[in-house]
Amino acid sequence: MPLLTVTQNTFFKKINAQSTNPPPQKVFSVNAGQSFNVKYAFRVGVHYFVKLKQPLDPVGEIGYFFQAHVDVQAEELRGVWLTSVDSNVLNSRDTIKSGLEELKKLGFNTIYPVVWQRGFTLYPSDIAKEFIGSPVMPDSAFENRDMLAEIIEEAKPHGFRVIPWFEYGLMTLPGSQLEQRHPELLTLDSKPNPDKIRLKSHDKNKPDDHVWLNPCHPEVQKFMVDLIADVAARYEIDGIQLDDHFGFPVELGYDKFTQDLFKAEKGIDAPQEHTEPEWVEWASGKVTNLC
Repeated sequence: MPLLTVTQNTFFKKINAQSTNPPPQKVFSVNAGQSFNVKYAFRVGVHYFVKLKQPLDPVGEIGYFFQAHVDVQAEELRGVWLTSVDSNVLNSRDTIKSGLEELKKLGFNTIYPVVWQRGFTLYPSDIAKEFIGSPVMPDSAFENRDMLAEIIEEAKPHGFRVIPWFEYGLMTLPGSQLEQRHPELLTLDSKPNPDKIRLKSHDKNKPDDHVWLNPCHPEVQKFMVDLIADVAARYEIDGIQLDDHFGFPVELGYDKFTQDLFKAEKGIDAPQEHTEPEWVEWASGKVTNLC
């Protein structure tokens, strides 16, 4: 097991912000000369992303050290997404087992299995059941099993790090169960008509339109945080991957809730031109606060 040695007084941090004075609830102060056993360490910008053998409260096992402040032998991260689209690798425990065996032979050490897609979880979730009405994607290969638990168990013999991938983020399909159950939580464009809340997918091979949950809405914020926190609490995972679909398309945000919120915070009406810098900055800040 690698040993990390602290070479100068520093912080073990929950997030990799550049600030040398991070929030106290997300840091653990360490002194030069201290050493820690780590399960792995990867270079991420000017930091090392590490998983410790023993947690350091309040950060826990996983966090960041400045590279210049510590000495550790870093690994190379070789990861791959595991998708349910055009692949059957997640469809059963047997296909998971054979798929991971092949990935190990190819030299991978990290996997990102999709767990949130088209407005449903692909693993059993009480949070999803309460909010969406289904604990797992109905009429799919993921019913009556726990795909994420199977992956974690099959990954252990190979030493894979498992990082669940919340692929769809705030996006769902038009007419989905999620849209029908919570239409008030969707965000609109500048012409708030139900047919205008749909944006074309950026993937030319997937021409389907999509609708977006409103990241400004407290109910949306609570749902996404609860969903992710529940996965982190219930499963032995090595991190969480958020997708670009956690973004807030700048064309959206013209529903009454978001417009009222902008006016309450800024004291002015939102600009009708969605590319206005003040609007873009404000909207992007809402996504940053959520993530």
